[in-house]
Amino acid sequence: MKVKDLMTNDVKTCQPQDSLNVAAKLMWDGDIGSVVVVDEGRRVLGMITDRDITMSALLQRRPLGEIFVKDAMSSGAWCCSQSTEVDEAEKVMAQHQVHRLPITGADGRLSGILSVNDLAQAADHRPGVSAKDVTTTLRAVSAPRHLLLTAR
Repeated sequence: MKVKDLMTNDVKTCQPQDSLNVAAKLMWDGDIGSVVVVDEGRRVLGMITDRDITMSALLQRRPLGEIFVKDAMSSGAWCCSQSTEVDEAEKVMAQHQVHRLPITGADGRLSGILSVNDLAQAADHRPGVSAKDVTTTLRAVSAPRHLLLTAR
C-alpha cells in the first residue's frame, strides 16, 4: 500500500514570516498539534508544533504576535513521496521519532500528511497496514530519546 492511499490531503500550512499567533490559530481551529511550514511554492521547509510555540513564548517572554514561525520551527522535515510504501514511511517515522510526515508530490510540493493516527485507523480495516507494525511505530515515536540512543 502506498502513502497516497492513507495520507490526509487537507494540510494546514504556514510560512516562516508568519507570527506564532497564525500557527497557533491554525492548530486550534484544526484541532491539530503541528503545522507544516512551507515556502511560497509549497515546498516543505520544516514543521512547527504546539510545543515549539509554547516553549518559544516561555523562553522569549514575548507575546506570540511578536515571534516569527522561523524563530520557533524545526528546520527541515522528514518527508516521503506519495509513492512511498506505507511500511517504509513507518520506518522513517520510527527512526526519526516523528508523529507526522509531510508527503510531497512528484513536483516536490506538499500534497498531504501522514500521521500515526492515519496508520492506526487504517490498521483496523486496510490490507497492507498491520496493527503490529503500527504499534511498533508508535512505541518508537513515543519513546524517550535517551532510550532510543542507548538501544542503537
